[in-house]
Amino acid sequence: MGRRFTSLVAAGLAVACAIGIGGQAALADEPPLLMLSSQMGSVAPESSLHAALYPQADIDLNPDKEGSQTELLKVGLKQNLNFKYYDTSRTELKAWDLTRCDGSDGVSVKDTNVSVAVIDSGIYHLDDKYGIHEDLIDNVLCEYDAFAAVTGEGDVNTTLDLMGNGTKVAGAVSAKVGNGMGTAGYSYNAKIIPINIYSHDESNAYATQDSMLRALDYVLENRETKNIRVAVIGNSSKLEDAEFDWSADPVCNKISALRDAGVLVVAPAGYRADNADPYAAYPSDYDDCLSVMSVWEAQQYTNSDLMLEGYVNANYNQDGVTESSVNQTKDLVAPGRYSWTTCRYFAVPYIISTQREVVASQRDGVSVATGAVAGVAAMCFAEDPSLSPDDVQNLLQTTATTRNLPTPYPVQSGQSVWGSLEGWTSRYGHGEVNAYEAVSHIMSNMTIADVPDQANLGAPAEPKLEITTPTGEALQEGVDYTVEYENNTGLGTATAVVKGTGSYVGTVIVPFEITSAVESVTAKYDGAGHVPTVTLAESGATLLFSNDEGETYDAEEPTPVTDAGEHTFYYQLTIGDVATTGTATVTIDPRDIALTSASATKDNDGRPLTAHDVSVGGDGWAAGEGATYTFTGSQTSQGSSPNYFTYQLNANTKPSNYSITTSFGTLTVLGGAPAPAPTFQGHEMHRLYNPNSGEHFYTAAENERDAAVAAGWIYEGIGWTAPVPTQGIATKPVY
Repeated sequence: MGRRFTSLVAAGLAVACAIGIGGQAALADEPPLLMLSSQMGSVAPESSLHAALYPQADIDLNPDKEGSQTELLKVGLKQNLNFKYYDTSRTELKAWDLTRCDGSDGVSVKDTNVSVAVIDSGIYHLDDKYGIHEDLIDNVLCEYDAFAAVTGEGDVNTTLDLMGNGTKVAGAVSAKVGNGMGTAGYSYNAKIIPINIYSHDESNAYATQDSMLRALDYVLENRETKNIRVAVIGNSSKLEDAEFDWSADPVCNKISALRDAGVLVVAPAGYRADNADPYAAYPSDYDDCLSVMSVWEAQQYTNSDLMLEGYVNANYNQDGVTESSVNQTKDLVAPGRYSWTTCRYFAVPYIISTQREVVASQRDGVSVATGAVAGVAAMCFAEDPSLSPDDVQNLLQTTATTRNLPTPYPVQSGQSVWGSLEGWTSRYGHGEVNAYEAVSHIMSNMTIADVPDQANLGAPAEPKLEITTPTGEALQEGVDYTVEYENNTGLGTATAVVKGTGSYVGTVIVPFEITSAVESVTAKYDGAGHVPTVTLAESGATLLFSNDEGETYDAEEPTPVTDAGEHTFYYQLTIGDVATTGTATVTIDPRDIALTSASATKDNDGRPLTAHDVSVGGDGWAAGEGATYTFTGSQTSQGSSPNYFTYQLNANTKPSNYSITTSFGTLTVLGGAPAPAPTFQGHEMHRLYNPNSGEHFYTAAENERDAAVAAGWIYEGIGWTAPVPTQGIATKPVY
């Protein structure tokens, strides 16, 4: 698309500069900030268009499908030219397996609502029926017309994109991923806020400084409620005044205010008409603005290996500009020429259910490259919302790649010598933005091994950390990250605050526990020996135990204890010349034992019913320990009675190591053959032992017998049968 821009210079004069393809210089009566013509740029042939567009372009990026995004895209690569850059320079495919702005991975994304403000010409509305562009509508959070807000012309809550540039920038940032149509933006579904700064005259659109300031103010005012972390300005202009005072410019001051508020501003470096000399670009050269240059893939001179070269008309750093130059540098490159993105309209219609215009096309533009960088920046903020704009810009620059960039810088690709550049160059800045390298250098994407408990040795605990990248490479402390420890003296939970350095950014908190050098323990009696847990792992420290309650410390190992109870261990810890003493306990709880005699049932056959079996429940006996059982329960006549028993612990089994309860089963004799007739009538006398007094007692009453047993007496069976007196016949007592 041809675009014309004018900049406000210190003297107040408006000088227009053509930096679009075929753009012409012009002067305005009342100087606007930027001017954009409505002429569309060159387009791809119809055959290429149909090969590259609906319906398979985005269908294989469905986040509900199994497998990585890279694997999901293989079919799409074969079916659709829309993925030309996905296979090569679009490294966000691998990045999406680590980070997505919409939280669909469900693991790594810390903030699922990162928004990007697109300050340009708004976005295209298809028509009244279909509304906002169908490949953008799901990701549009809201719209704002800054020009209408300043002039009162139109609805401030709707943008129409009469020019087309805003739609393609928005698509590069966040065309919907996984909707089966069009293309896919770099950010994986970040929310976008299109902001129009242009007049509503399609034939002669212009932006004023007031509309730009209102747009930046809108971002500043809404950055928190709408979580705006990136603002991308779709156009820059040539700065004619070599003495321009950046510090006094209101737009630059607003960009700095946004950076201070946590918003990264990204802007394009611009075009050079007819291979003109590179120039200073406003506002992208401003130090608080991330400036993006355009590259494209060239194949014809590289033995079919896809290489990147600077687009012949793209602007780049002027001679003499270095990485450290003030308000002069252009920072990164990204694919712009022949990149696929959403478009406003096209000459070739696409028929799906009714005749409509296509939703995506191949576009030429550094503004598309700028949208790509803004999308990658949004992913970085999504992965770690605590990152500052400085963090993200440093991250994008230090992880940028210089793969297969031509040198020297060509005017025509046939004159270039291909190779990889190192370091910052005037043509490519820090190199090509690399989405995967960027997000994989955020500390929250690192794998940090669990930190074992640390012994409290009287000095701050500072355990060494093991940190690896998503590809398994080990990071080095002091090179890739620094560590500061908090709450790391005394017992309790401490933290290691890990901050990325060099090409790594972000902060992660690693908790760990500080315990005593000798920790108390609690165990269940099991017949084995137990000692306190020794957590001492620090070389240079000496630990000794006492066997005489702290009188002397001469044992290198604690003496194990076995029986139930609380046992105190005395120890002495020596670090250097300083010795401290302490105690730890080993508490051994008794085993719970539940002894239950068996129940049994039979028909009445005149013989006693017994069941000599006991089940052991609860914790059970320790290995090699137990008891023997004596059964007194018996039932002969029809009816039921408890299956009484007593137990005797084995010689190696101590009562204090167990908590024993007993319960009795039931012996039941059913009706059946009558019992044999007794030779005489009498009462069965039940014998019971009172363990409290050591005496034996007898009773004929079964309820009295059962009450005594319930009170803890021991039933010992039937002592004898006492005769029953008959009428007229005296009975003689039996002793």
